[in-house]
Parts: sequence; C-alpha cells; structure tokens
Amino acid sequence: MSYYSIPVHFFSYYGKYLGSFIPVEYEDNGEIQIAQIKFYLDDFRRLYIAKKIVEGAVKNLLQNLTVFVYRGSNLDEEILKISSLLNSIAISASVQELLGYEENARNIYYECWEKIFRKEINFEKRIKNPPVGIINSLISFGNALLYSVCKTEIFRTRLNPYIGFIHEPGDKKHSMAYDISELFKPIIVDRVIFKVINLGMISEKDFIKKDNSFLLKDEPKQKFVEEFERKLSSVVHHKRLNRRLSLRSLVRMECYNLVNFLNGKIKNYEPYSVD
Repeated sequence: MSYYSIPVHFFSYYGKYLGSFIPVEYEDNGEIQIAQIKFYLDDFRRLYIAKKIVEGAVKNLLQNLTVFVYRGSNLDEEILKISSLLNSIAISASVQELLGYEENARNIYYECWEKIFRKEINFEKRIKNPPVGIINSLISFGNALLYSVCKTEIFRTRLNPYIGFIHEPGDKKHSMAYDISELFKPIIVDRVIFKVINLGMISEKDFIKKDNSFLLKDEPKQKFVEEFERKLSSVVHHKRLNRRLSLRSLVRMECYNLVNFLNGKIKNYEPYSVD
C-alpha cells in the first residue's frame, strides 16, 4: 500500500472508524498548516470560511429537494423555509449561531425524506447515537465512508485534518474532514440512500436489530459500498472550472480550493455547490 501510495482506512464490524494508514508521501506541509491555524484562531476569518461551507452545504441539499419537486414531490413549503435560512446563515455573528441555523435547515430537509421515498419508510428525524431505524443507520454508514474519502484527499493536499473551521478540534476527531464532508453529504451519501431505498435494493430485512440500532448485514453492506463507489466515480460538470470531473475529484479540488484561499492565491473562497 505504501509503495503504490494508497491510504487505508479501517472500520470495525459495526462500521465505526478505527484508524488510518497514510503512506509517507502524504507528509505534512508546515507552511499550509501554519496558515490553517492562523485562520482558525482569527474569529473573523474562521467564521467567513465556516459560513461559506455551510452555505454550500445548504444549497446542495436544496438542490436535492428541487430534483424531487420535478419528479412530483410536494416540497415547495420546505424549500421556502430552508431558502430563508440561507439569509440567516449569511448574517450569523458566530460559529455557534451558524450551527444553529444549519441544524434547523437539516431538520427541515430530513422531514422531507418520507415524501421522497417511494416506499413506506418510518423516518422522522436524524438520530445518531445509536442510529435509530434503517435510514439513520444508512446515513451513519454512508457518512463514515465519506469521511474516509475526505481524509484521504485532505492528506493529499497537506491540510491538517484535525483543524476545522465549523467543527471544533479535539477528541482525536478529524475536524477538517467533517467540514469538507458537509458539502458532499447531500450529493453523494443522500443520493445513494435515495437510490437504494427507492429501487428496493436495500430494505428492512437487510438489517440486524440490536437494542435500538439497526446494523446492515454483510451482503447489503457490500451493495451499499458498491453504489457509493459508483456515485464517487460519476462525472459532473463544474461550472466555475468549466470542466467535467468525478465526484471524488471534486472532493480533492475542494481541498485545493481551500488551500489556495489559505495561502492567498485566491481572494475569495467559493465552495462547490451543484449547478
């Protein structure tokens, strides 16, 4: 793995992230890390980046809802509510206030999912620890896969994975990976979930119930991973770059986009959002 420069991420049987092996070529770049720390310690500049990421994430989940409006789902009221929260996000005075608006937007977004699913699925709200119900289980598993993708691309760009701008560093958490993943959860993880549920590829019979949580069996878990990898390999048009890129490449480009802002190569940071 080291010879071929392949990072390896390890998970427990139940999908919990255990750790990573990172090849030596991914050694840290001190200059970028110093700039990253300076931005984190500057409340104004940290809030600027955090706002931009949250705005991009909310725009991407709005795009998901818009797609299903075109397919006949009645989501106009929810879209209006989330759109109004974008204005509040833009004038947030602190990261904590910003997180409150983001949580409100996501709660409204998740309330729409029962209208999006073509099958009768019990999903009222996002519950993480433990994930209650099959949809919460799929969200947690999909997010864990996405965090690993983001960690890999962060190491490629020499960013410090432990220093984020939305999520606080500490407790051995890769805060930067969580930040970057916010942009891509709607367009990668959520869309894979919509597909496997609406096409009947995964259903409640594919889970093992343990206490209040639901765990994917091995075969459907492999099926979900294959769909996740297929989505990562899918190609989209990046309007600002006027190029066609895979979603995996977009994650890497987003990291470089942030690096270029931190080192002063670009004046404004504009995260990726679906056209």
